[in-house]
Amino acid sequence: QEWFRTFFMPTLCAGIMAVISYFFYLGLHTMTSSVLVSLLVTIVVAVVIYFVLMILTRTLSENELYDLPMGGRIVRLAKKFALIKE
Repeated sequence: QEWFRTFFMPTLCAGIMAVISYFFYLGLHTMTSSVLVSLLVTIVVAVVIYFVLMILTRTLSENELYDLPMGGRIVRLAKKFALIKE
C-alpha cells in the first residue's frame, strides 16, 4: 500500500479545503447573515476545492478520473482549466 498517495495527500487536501472553507463561510455569513445560505454555498465550494486539490496534487490520476461517474466530462473540464496537462 502506498501510504503517501493513499492517506497523506487526501488528508492534506482535506485540511487545506477545511481552512479555505472556514474563511469562505465566515465571509459569506458576514455578507448574507444567513446561516443556511452560507452553509449550503460553502459545502458546494468545499467539494469543488477538494476535487481541484486532489487533481492538482496528482492524488487522482487521469485514469482514475475516467473511472468516476461522468469521468470523461470531468477530464475534459480539468484539461480545459489546465488542471491536467494534455
